[in-house]
Amino acid sequence: MIGAWYRVRITYGPGHQGVHVEWTWSPEEPSEDEMKEWFDEIATREYMDWPIGKVEKMDLPDDVRLEKIKHYQARIKGAVHMLKVLGETT
Repeated sequence: MIGAWYRVRITYGPGHQGVHVEWTWSPEEPSEDEMKEWFDEIATREYMDWPIGKVEKMDLPDDVRLEKIKHYQARIKGAVHMLKVLGETT
């Protein structure tokens, strides 16, 4: 297997009723410090109050996998279009 998927699950806010989940891929086993950096970066970026949670190595669920495939297919389509535009303009 080349790398692994990691789920970052954060609860936040009063009573920790808010839940935020992100998936990240890493080509190598991350250290505890790297996983803490992922957690802190997401919590800071999303402006979460009182964040708690964890980073876990997990298989990517099918629905998340399909969502990611659609996302990257759209990015490829947009990039191909922009390459055509750049090729036709000076």
